[in-house]
Amino acid sequence: MRPRSPRRTVPGAATAVAALLAVGMPAVPAHAAGTSILFDPGPRTRCFSTVREFYGVARTADPANHHSKEACGAVDLPGRVDSTCAPPGFPYQGAAGPQCPAWDFVTVNWNGADFGHRPGYTTAVAGPPSGGLALTLDNDSAEAGDCLLRETSLSYQYPSSSLRRRPDGSAYGLGDGHLRVGYTVRVELRSGFRCAERRAILTTDLVYLQPDGRKNVISVIAYDPGTSADLTGPDRVTWDNHCAGDGCRVMVLTERPLSPGVDTRVDVDFTDLASRLRDLLGGRAPDRDSRLIAVQIVNSTRGADLRATVSGVDAVITP
Repeated sequence: MRPRSPRRTVPGAATAVAALLAVGMPAVPAHAAGTSILFDPGPRTRCFSTVREFYGVARTADPANHHSKEACGAVDLPGRVDSTCAPPGFPYQGAAGPQCPAWDFVTVNWNGADFGHRPGYTTAVAGPPSGGLALTLDNDSAEAGDCLLRETSLSYQYPSSSLRRRPDGSAYGLGDGHLRVGYTVRVELRSGFRCAERRAILTTDLVYLQPDGRKNVISVIAYDPGTSADLTGPDRVTWDNHCAGDGCRVMVLTERPLSPGVDTRVDVDFTDLASRLRDLLGGRAPDRDSRLIAVQIVNSTRGADLRATVSGVDAVITP
């Protein structure tokens, strides 16, 4: 698995804490089960952009960026003001000031010209301008003629963009309570496998920064019809990078894999996982200083076509 960077290629959402405190923070919604850390759970608003990352293919001149500011007014909040997203970074200027997308589509090893094609990718948004949306993530690499890793994902990323901050303006930490990420998904494998690694997987990913600035990633495999992930250790661990490079990355297999063609609710307790996988994540228990920077639902293939339709996403912290 190639590590993904949650850094934007469109200018991003790194608002200073002092600026956030100056404008005030909107109230964080309370739920019976805890507190949502997403500005736009669901998602419910057409306020998004596309971030493309390139590891094994050359970047080409792309057509117009795939984005929508149609319903950004629904999440026009002081806590989301960010001058780095001022036009042309993201073409939305709200009453409170310039703001970033509320969520993103993120692709790896696809160019803009690949949108809507096979081989290629499609990110479709179904639903009203503001309401419960269903997102289709098509990641079709079976006929690409190579075995590059390719991805199409939904990403809630960055405090002040997708992720709410604590009332004092600081980013939420993995130790603020139990962080549970849930969503409803239907998956469909639309091809056979063309590569030695029979990879057509759907994962739920959490990205967070350790206090020393290194980036940790926990990936939970919800669907793996090609059984590309062999169990190599306890806690259903399939892969880890031994904390090499700029952080620790670990992948685990869920105990309840998805069945194709059926709408299924996925629920992951990342705080519990980080505690159990502590030795693979730098030896540090989840704490308030482990800053949350991204929640992602990732469709990942090598030489296969996989579709995932996602709705009802939320990330909730419970005491």
